[in-house]
Amino acid sequence: MIIQGYQEPESFLAAAQRQLEQLGIQGKAFITKNTDGSPKRRSIKIKRFTVVGFGLEIINLSNEDSLTLLRYGIGGKRKMGCGVFVPVKRKGNAS
Repeated sequence: MIIQGYQEPESFLAAAQRQLEQLGIQGKAFITKNTDGSPKRRSIKIKRFTVVGFGLEIINLSNEDSLTLLRYGIGGKRKMGCGVFVPVKRKGNAS
């Protein structure tokens, strides 16, 4: 996910959480981690510019909040494939 002006994990996460709250979404955002525990940084090259973002997971979403997030999204560059949310299945998760 890309949020313009936020390229450090802490400020990015705070900006993402604010965007969720502005949409009335009660979920909690977390930056996904690499196997070594570091934030999963993502980048996309647009013409001569490289834009940096992070993998993001949103937990504790109600069905309504999930649909709102899918409908409106957060962050930028969604037309270029950034900020696409997909369900996460964990081991032992029956859903």
